[in-house]
Amino acid sequence: MKKRLFVTCSVFLLITGVATANPTALDAPREPILADLPDHYYGGDVPLRQDIKDKLHKVLDSFHISKPGSFDQIVDSCSLEHNIYCYVHNKLGYRNARRYMFGLIYLNDLQPDGYWIPTVYCDDTLTSHQLPEGNTLGPMKIPNANIVNTEHSWPQSHFTNKYSKSMQKSDLHALYPVRMRVNSTRGNHPFGEVVEVKSLPCEEAALGYNENGHTVFEPAESVKGNLARSLFYFSIRYRTPIDAEEEKVLRQWHALDPIDAEEIRKHEEIYKIQFVRNPFIDHPEWVDLVSNF
Repeated sequence: MKKRLFVTCSVFLLITGVATANPTALDAPREPILADLPDHYYGGDVPLRQDIKDKLHKVLDSFHISKPGSFDQIVDSCSLEHNIYCYVHNKLGYRNARRYMFGLIYLNDLQPDGYWIPTVYCDDTLTSHQLPEGNTLGPMKIPNANIVNTEHSWPQSHFTNKYSKSMQKSDLHALYPVRMRVNSTRGNHPFGEVVEVKSLPCEEAALGYNENGHTVFEPAESVKGNLARSLFYFSIRYRTPIDAEEEKVLRQWHALDPIDAEEIRKHEEIYKIQFVRNPFIDHPEWVDLVSNF
């Protein structure tokens, strides 16, 4: 935690626009005080079916004034008087995002020595011993990209121009560690259920044709719900639609692969770093209140 204190605080002071002309107020920068409870983040306004997309987008896109023990106040801007009680989506930059993803969120200790991380799509793990010397796993380290790299569950080629590419590229809610060969197989293909296989990057995943004859990528069963919730978040956060055929499958995956303790743990880590939550992990039932993503 101490290793990320200066980075997050420095970025926070920049993105909130807090003036630095008053050294007495800011001579000891601190991390912003975030919402006490997940529900506090949403400002206490229960979404209604007819406008849930707009309401959730506003929560994700706006500044938050946290109130200890109470709901956040959702506002358009912050001032010096709010200081550490005001925060907004922390735009990390791609290198920092990868350092946090590989070196904190997905990093696990390996006994008796070393580390391991889970990799998406094939439901397998990568250990320190599988990487060349000098390119190992570890706290805040980025491993060898020729072996494991960063998967954008929402493909970069499908980013919207409504927000900067850098912001979308570094959003931790949509990033996963992935083996290079599996990443290449998925490419920018939509997710779906494969009925006719074209390629098998591993036993658990496949690239092939769906029932409508479209090329899709199907990951391991254990990550289908996680990926669905990542894409639902991305669609709302950046106001970009999901194709109806893919959305139908993602809704099924969301229902069949419910949230578990590990997904919640990673989600809380991301909130501490990026200062923005995924509504569909906090409230999976809200997926049914969105008529279309």
